[in-house]
Amino acid sequence: MNANLSSEIQQILGQSELIIITERVDDVALAACAYEFERQQSVSSAQ
Repeated sequence: MNANLSSEIQQILGQSELIIITERVDDVALAACAYEFERQQSVSSAQ
């Protein structure tokens, strides 16, 4: 995200809401990575 947009979002939402949104995005990204890792492990062990 570019710095100007990030700054505007922070001004609109406030710091605490921005942190919560960032944490949620991180949680979703981590879950997607874990899902893909598990899927690849299943494919590898099936071969």
